Amino acid sequence: MTGAMKKILTVYNNPDIRELLKDLAQEHGHVAIEAADGKLALQVALRKHPDVIVFDISMPETDGFRFLRELQKFDELRHIPILFLSDLNNETLEASFLTKPIKPVKL
Repeated sequence: MTGAMKKILTVYNNPDIRELLKDLAQEHGHVAIEAADGKLALQVALRKHPDVIVFDISMPETDGFRFLRELQKFDELRHIPILFLSDLNNETLEASFLTKPIKPVKL
């Protein structure tokens, strides 16, 4: 995924975090698409076909796992990589996640 501009859908109910993720994506030359919840994110994904989705695992109404199950129902969306972003403790999960707080680092 390096080099080419990507469409990144960020799904987060906190507008400040969405703004941070949007800024990070744009700072690196990508197109940022936003949604405030899982239901809207699914609609946006069906319309915009993002290259990557960054999703908070613990969202009201539609959590990250439910969103992932819904996404898998659509052949055209199954291939999209999902990055779960959460403040859950990694040691209690069987998968690896990026965790917040996010601290952008200049390389």
